[in-house]
Amino acid sequence: MFFKKISALLLCVVMCAFCAISANAEVSAEYSIDEIGLKIMISENMYVFTRDVSPDDGRIPEVGYAYEGMMSKFQQENIYLDALATDGFEEIVITSENASEPNYYDLPIKKLYSVIETENAAVETSGRTLVASDLYEHENADFVKIHSLDSSCESIEYITVYNSRKIRIKYIDYDGEISTDADDAFEAVIDSVVFTEKRIEVPYVETPESSDAPDETVQESSAQSEGAQPVAQTFTQSADFVIVVLAILVIVLLLILIFGRRRRR
Repeated sequence: MFFKKISALLLCVVMCAFCAISANAEVSAEYSIDEIGLKIMISENMYVFTRDVSPDDGRIPEVGYAYEGMMSKFQQENIYLDALATDGFEEIVITSENASEPNYYDLPIKKLYSVIETENAAVETSGRTLVASDLYEHENADFVKIHSLDSSCESIEYITVYNSRKIRIKYIDYDGEISTDADDAFEAVIDSVVFTEKRIEVPYVETPESSDAPDETVQESSAQSEGAQPVAQTFTQSADFVIVVLAILVIVLLLILIFGRRRRR
């Protein structure tokens, strides 16, 4: 009787956990942007527009645009993808423009932190408040991560240079503070990025100006970069954690059932 009660309890826990995963699961779709050699996964809860969108797409007027106005904005602001939440409070924008800089992946750590300082200065010049900045390591690219805000919105932007293109992927929240969950979810979007072109390695040549930076900068940069690890390599995603817990519960349930039968015999 004891083993039956334990087995029933564990089965209930497993079923409840599976129901929770199903309820919280967010379906994503893959979008390919051939012009910049990039694929990315975006939630199906967002209206996603690229330069290939049809003029007859009924979603365009729903987000307050005419087709010509949307395409004009894409061209003027170098936008290649614009994803808008159905409630209008969140947005993901991907822009790209030609760049003479080497791939960030090929830059030494000292130079990457110099890039961060440049981006920080640009944020402050624009009148926005800098919240935080750091490096983020992707499988095939190093990103500079910039978190900033102003009176109208808060945003997190990932910036990289890949094969002579400066690519910016920005998440914007128009309704208050970006939560930890939203930050983690956007990191998962960044982790989904696939560069469809092979990275062209360009050796970094240090100039006299770049070699003047003090060694302390390098030490500080190295210490800070240790914390910039992709979400895919850790158990920060709650779904992964729940799956592991479920696996352990199933194993415990099987062991209880096996030993219970042996004891009755």
